[in-house]
Amino acid sequence: MKIILTGASNNIGNMLLTHYSSLYDVIPISRKHNWDLSIEAKQQELVELTKTADVLLNVGHLNFFQGILLEKSNAKINISFSSLLTKFNWSIIKNFDSPTYLAEKLFLEHVHNELKNSALIRISKYGKGGIPSILDEQLISAIDDVIEGRSILPTCIDISNGAGALSQVLS
Repeated sequence: MKIILTGASNNIGNMLLTHYSSLYDVIPISRKHNWDLSIEAKQQELVELTKTADVLLNVGHLNFFQGILLEKSNAKINISFSSLLTKFNWSIIKNFDSPTYLAEKLFLEHVHNELKNSALIRISKYGKGGIPSILDEQLISAIDDVIEGRSILPTCIDISNGAGALSQVLS
């Protein structure tokens, strides 16, 4: 199986690269791997590369390109990462994060809603910090469910660690 992994050098991407490289043919996409997606020619090259991919793990966030890549992807299965912040009313989150970030994630979700071969994984928090973080195993399990056909596409998977985690973020 051939997997394209964007954001391969960020926290989530690096963990997924380490895990899936031992199981599948993974093509890491990040600046560290000589893929500067702020260059339009590299964006087009990546879209072309999806034509031979079984799975696109769309982890990297670069402005609106995450949603644009999802729209143009030719991979058999597309799995994108977003934030649970998009589930809350604007009046609750308007002071929490930048409006641009939320617009980019909402655009990604809008594109996802138009596709039949798409899984959207929305997460509350990953990595070190003050609120409970989701675990590597939770992400891997969700991805495996999609890749192995246990989730019917299209699907949206929300992952949070504890009911209080999001209320802590928003307070």
